[in-house]
Amino acid sequence: MSIIHNPPTLWLTINLSNTNDPIVKVLAGCEIDLNDFKAHMGPNKSARAINTAKDPYATAKYFHITINLILEELFGIKVTGYMGAVEAQGRGTLHLHMLLWLVGAPTPSEMKDLLQQEEFHEKITAFIKANVTAHVDGLCEAKLQCGVKTREEKKFCKKIASPYSRPLDPRKPDFDALLKTAEYCFAQQCHIHTCSQACLKVG
Repeated sequence: MSIIHNPPTLWLTINLSNTNDPIVKVLAGCEIDLNDFKAHMGPNKSARAINTAKDPYATAKYFHITINLILEELFGIKVTGYMGAVEAQGRGTLHLHMLLWLVGAPTPSEMKDLLQQEEFHEKITAFIKANVTAHVDGLCEAKLQCGVKTREEKKFCKKIASPYSRPLDPRKPDFDALLKTAEYCFAQQCHIHTCSQACLKVG
């Protein structure tokens, strides 16, 4: 592939949280109304894991459907070629490693020339700012120490940060504001790390 299409454009890994997604339970035959979904009414973490393990076909079908949707609808990727390897991990569920050759991607020599152009630098900078971030607005050390304060924040964070939950509806008029709050809640509850001795390499 690299001889025909030059080196690949993207390397990506997609690892789905299938033990927590209610769609898996629907595919496994559970009676769940996804239009009136209540996360607190669902099975607990252990029961979800057991139900998922009992129906590997539903889990594999969910994986296939979701991977296709991510590549085609979310990313809108058009490729000249691809190579993917589906692997099972420790808990027996699937994840995907993939190399992609994107349509219209510059060759290495073209990329070398583009990197000399200021306009191209500005495009790359704009892309990174729009898609990659290492912080969440409003989330600082002081805020972490105080935690979520208002009743509305607590209620929303409990709902949105639950692993057994549905994503926000982008059709809602206040979607942008809800998304900002959801981003804050996820970062605070799922992506805060405090180093311990186990994190430090000795020797």
